Amino acid sequence: MPGDTPDDAAVHERWCDHCGSRIDPRSWHPVAAPSAERYRVHHFCSESCRERWYDGRE
Repeated sequence: MPGDTPDDAAVHERWCDHCGSRIDPRSWHPVAAPSAERYRVHHFCSESCRERWYDGRE
């Protein structure tokens, strides 16, 4: 987020919704919002984790 210091970034820690790995909130990472009825953004550490998460939902 603009204006975040490294200490502020710790407050916004994110974890991969598939494997549980820590995601650096200051770097790009894939996300998914699979349902139009219920808004929830899922965060992933990699494209392959996002794909495996989608595969597990089918």
